[in-house]
Amino acid sequence: MKKLLFVLLLGLSGCGGVDAGSQSTDKQVLPGEEKNVFVFSLDQFIDEYNNNIDNIHDDVEKRPSHLITDDEFYKTAKNNYVNVFVKEVDNDSEKSYKIAGLYDKDKILTGMNISVDLIPDKDKIFKPSKKGTRAVYSMLKSLGFEEDTLQKALEKADPVYSVSNDICVMKFILQPSEHKYIIEFKPKVRS
Repeated sequence: MKKLLFVLLLGLSGCGGVDAGSQSTDKQVLPGEEKNVFVFSLDQFIDEYNNNIDNIHDDVEKRPSHLITDDEFYKTAKNNYVNVFVKEVDNDSEKSYKIAGLYDKDKILTGMNISVDLIPDKDKIFKPSKKGTRAVYSMLKSLGFEEDTLQKALEKADPVYSVSNDICVMKFILQPSEHKYIIEFKPKVRS
């Protein structure tokens, strides 16, 4: 695990966020807006994420792709749906990452997640997707988490680590047997 942390810390930086204070918590949906339970719209998140990708990662070849949405929803168990915003493989390896929106049976956005491959190299050190790790940093920054959130999650996950802020709850799930980690983002429960 220490070797994985060291690899993640090398050369990666990043992490504002979507402003929770300026967004209405009213769930009324205006024409053309996507329904969701977050305090921001999906379009606002995608704009913030894409801006962070452009500002944090200046090397076009090595930076993660921009997020996009489409109308392709994939049904999962329990009548829930997934919409993949981006799925990409690193240029120099077979490691990949995927960012997806999670929807309920009414296709209301209820969460987002990112999964990042952890594949061992010739020295059997598990190294994550470089683009995936950069995407995680941009996602965390877009959702207002501190820059060191990923490092803390990797250190404290056993195999799960959770933390929240004013915008949402982040749940980090380490899955070494599947050679990946997943980070789920759910809206913060409002009282």
